[in-house]
Amino acid sequence: SFSFPDPVARPSIEQFLDPPEKGQAAQGSLPPKSSTTAHANVRRALKELAASGSDPLKVPHVVDCDSSPNRMKWLKDTSPCITCSRAAGHWVTSRGRRLTKAEMMRLQGMKPDRFKVAVSQTQLGKQIGNAMSVNVLERLLVHVLPAARLVAHNSLTDRWASGKMPAALMAAGGRKRGAAQCSKGQQKRARM
Repeated sequence: SFSFPDPVARPSIEQFLDPPEKGQAAQGSLPPKSSTTAHANVRRALKELAASGSDPLKVPHVVDCDSSPNRMKWLKDTSPCITCSRAAGHWVTSRGRRLTKAEMMRLQGMKPDRFKVAVSQTQLGKQIGNAMSVNVLERLLVHVLPAARLVAHNSLTDRWASGKMPAALMAAGGRKRGAAQCSKGQQKRARM
């Protein structure tokens, strides 16, 4: 019979983020002023977090910077929902930048270095936002398929049961950028 997977501890967002660049300073980093809504939302979030006693430049908070100001929110050490309309990525306060496409893919349970990019970075962000989280689907299917008698009980492994991200998805400090970070020339060749 089917039972929903047990809740697991949420891993730190740091496990999904690329390591900070050498010399990267989050202090004073805001979206460009030309991105009016994002700039105002991040500025407000940083101000309110600092006023509450938090240090958003050291502790990662993820800001839904592209939402309307009255709906804007931030979460400590976790990401708001990644959606098609947030294709540019949420703002990570401790990095002073938006989530990269590779980070967004890892949050969705995908392996960015095994993903062939054949669209623009904007379209890639929309595709990631439209995707169902692979990690959530995997946890459900490990329980649904045996309950439906489509596979033998205990024949599937719930890689997320421990609440830790599988090592294959982790960002490695020395690893080269994956396919999700390819250049425009590589993207054009991939479409041909």
